[in-house]
Amino acid sequence: MLEEIAGHPERWRQVPDGPGGLVTAADGALVLMAHARFPAHIGVWLPQEGRVIHCDGKTGVACETVLALRQVGWKSLVLSWTAPKALCSLSR
Repeated sequence: MLEEIAGHPERWRQVPDGPGGLVTAADGALVLMAHARFPAHIGVWLPQEGRVIHCDGKTGVACETVLALRQVGWKSLVLSWTAPKALCSLSR
């Protein structure tokens, strides 16, 4: 799936975080998640909840905050969307 996203003809745009690191991505933005450098997992940004919904074979469906994701090892989170101003990086 990550190869499909990377090779898609529409280019993903990245904008800076909002004030104080606030996530400004649009509802439904894809969240590319990486423990180190390369994304290995994907989720969806839910702005009203302030959480990322994702699923894996170990825990099933989870809806977690950006802080909670970082605390369990997802150090690089990149929110992606093709629309202008809909992508922001949360990498620290």
